[in-house]
Amino acid sequence: MIYICPCWLFINPVFLSFFFNTPDYRSQISQNVSGIAQPKCNATKLKELVLPFLLLPEQQEIVRRVDALFAFADSIEAKVAVAREKMERLRQSILAKAFSGELVPTEAELAMKSEAVNQVKGSSSSEVS
Repeated sequence: MIYICPCWLFINPVFLSFFFNTPDYRSQISQNVSGIAQPKCNATKLKELVLPFLLLPEQQEIVRRVDALFAFADSIEAKVAVAREKMERLRQSILAKAFSGELVPTEAELAMKSEAVNQVKGSSSSEVS
């Protein structure tokens, strides 16, 4: 295990943690790894890592923007979860109505509609004659 202790006067710890999750960092680490069964990267190789050098205010602004984007992504995930829940309730409601026969007309309703249509046809044909 290697302990990294950067100078916090020059490096924002959250910015550093964000860097450790970038493809650039992973690429550099994979190039410095030795061994196959249990790959390792020693302290000497870690000293060769190229870190982006930004002034502390720039790092803090990047952290602020990334945090805002993560918060935005979280809000979208929450809205998607709510929409999925509503969709599932609607689906269950539709299935319940389908199996209880509420989505299709009953024979009595069809007979009443047919009778009403016949009455309209009968009244319109008597008007024509």
